[in-house]
Amino acid sequence: MMWLFFLGLMVLETWGDVFAKRYGLAPHLYYFVMALLLYFIANASWLISMQYGMKLWQGVVLYGISQAITGIVVGLYMGESINVHQWIGIVIGMIAILLILQD
Repeated sequence: MMWLFFLGLMVLETWGDVFAKRYGLAPHLYYFVMALLLYFIANASWLISMQYGMKLWQGVVLYGISQAITGIVVGLYMGESINVHQWIGIVIGMIAILLILQD
């Protein structure tokens, strides 16, 4: 159950990032409000996943890395670019996920 809420957190945060980026490109109140609303609901999902047993360190690490990944996807979708050094960092982050989740 906790992973379902954590997945909801990632999806909502991603959509919040999309609206935040759109607000940065065209500062309309709608984009601002939607980004804040989605971030608020996503953080509620985070609290619920912790209530159902997610460990704090797991959640923080996975959340941080998942936000980096979704930020990359949203950024690329919105026309941003990534250089070679940044791609190397992304790969290292993915390896970090695998290492952290080993029991």
